[in-house]
Amino acid sequence: MHLDSYYQFLIPLVLAGSSTARLSARHHNATFHGDKRTTPTNKGVTIQMFQWSWDSIAAECRNFIGPAGYGLVEVSPPSEHYQHDAWWAHYQPVSYVLTSKHGNRQQFANMVKACNDAGVGVMVDMIWNHMAGQDSGVGTAGKTFSHYDYPGIYNYQDFHHCGTAGDDIHNWDNRWETQTCELANLADLDTASEKVRNTLVNYSNDLLSLGVTGFRIDAAKHMPIGDIQAIVSRLSRKPFLTQEVVCENGANELCSGEYTGAGEVQEFRYQSAMREAFTSGNLASLSNINNRGWLASESANVFVVNHDRERGGNLNYKSPNNIYTLAMVYSLSYPYGSPTILSSYEFSNNDAGAPNGGYGECSGEGGSKGWLCQHR
Repeated sequence: MHLDSYYQFLIPLVLAGSSTARLSARHHNATFHGDKRTTPTNKGVTIQMFQWSWDSIAAECRNFIGPAGYGLVEVSPPSEHYQHDAWWAHYQPVSYVLTSKHGNRQQFANMVKACNDAGVGVMVDMIWNHMAGQDSGVGTAGKTFSHYDYPGIYNYQDFHHCGTAGDDIHNWDNRWETQTCELANLADLDTASEKVRNTLVNYSNDLLSLGVTGFRIDAAKHMPIGDIQAIVSRLSRKPFLTQEVVCENGANELCSGEYTGAGEVQEFRYQSAMREAFTSGNLASLSNINNRGWLASESANVFVVNHDRERGGNLNYKSPNNIYTLAMVYSLSYPYGSPTILSSYEFSNNDAGAPNGGYGECSGEGGSKGWLCQHR
């Protein structure tokens, strides 16, 4: 079907109330075979349950996600993190104790079991690259810490100290700097160190022992692929992996497909192309999406927007003329990559944490109490 005709097909589909869930349930197990869409790795469509509490994810897996036919839920980092109301505090680990704002260890284990019992795998947003970037603070399990000193886990020599101004990344096109200096002051772990690798392996194996299916590796671009593969090789079983490797203009040498040796890679150029096509109305610009020198379809994890990009001038629930929903319908239907759908919440400022005490709630085919429930 020509893309202009396809666009005309999408509009009545959305206006008729075709929910994201119905589309994903119908298309989640194909490349195109007639009217069916499968993901290349046959894992099904993933929902990023951004900032949902463990108890609320368990309920949603039982009541909706499993019956709707989704393959995986991606959950927020489960370990102890810097205690702060902003969403980004969850990406600043303090220890590997499974106590976060989303719940405790037992609640996490119960959630994983509930989702698995509903036929849904659980993928953890995993942070191997760094620890909290604050000068000092308290974690959600009560542990005190300071920059480069996380008692009982890491101290100064377990981190990179690259010697640039503030030890921060300044030249993003320099491989050594990107992988050795600090990302926004986050204490950069020396992932070549045996101590660090063993600590990360133990944490990861703990999650696998609770029934976790896989990991989304946060900030993977900031770790050498050899370090990632070394950690994965020591795990108790091979998890499904997708990796955050931000690449949009193709100039950075880290845009290569080198990370596909460990698992899927998030294809950020796809997200940018979707934004441009749907904001301009030029869907024809997507016609050669399989032939742009991007990642091969079987290696690409694609999305219209994720939690970071939702807050950066990209398509989101505030976009006009229903183009956000139209873009998600297109993404679920077009046979490139394995799609992830963001399920998040309303926000008035970019730092805002989750509403309703973190307990995600939906109603019918939409959200409730500040939650958007885009997966419905």
